[in-house]
Amino acid sequence: MHTILLLDASASMKRKKQAVLAAINDMLRGLSDEGGFFSLLSFNAELMMHLERVPIVEAPKQLDETTYQPDGST
Repeated sequence: MHTILLLDASASMKRKKQAVLAAINDMLRGLSDEGGFFSLLSFNAELMMHLERVPIVEAPKQLDETTYQPDGST
């Protein structure tokens, strides 16, 4: 299995930042036992690849406010 997370990091997400982080962190904790691979991309005015096909056991278990900083446009 390969889980790909495409994260909206545009400025419109600033007011939803805490809810987004909580939901992502719940998802990441749920993946830890499933095996497979994980990729993390985000977009605002640009598409950015943060992690590409990393074994889930090596993927981060949590994102925080330094990792997710919405800004820019879509």
